Amino acid sequence: MISHIERTGSVTFDTLEKIAWGLGIELSDLQNVSSDQILLPTSMESTEWKSLVRENELLAELVENQRVRILYLEAELKRFKQGF
Repeated sequence: MISHIERTGSVTFDTLEKIAWGLGIELSDLQNVSSDQILLPTSMESTEWKSLVRENELLAELVENQRVRILYLEAELKRFKQGF
């Protein structure tokens, strides 16, 4: 739904009400919201946000490293099986 709204810029009043409810805010609070407010919730301190962003980066790096390791082990297993 959000993706559709972002692509088309079209949204119904009912959908806006549901989005506001889901965010725990008043419908009127959705007016004049800047992208900074969307990306960085006001309830979150800047240092906490930076910490979460860094943690996310580290986790993404870990996942990528594990993916590479799995590919390597799969190749090694294939070579091992071909030897028999």
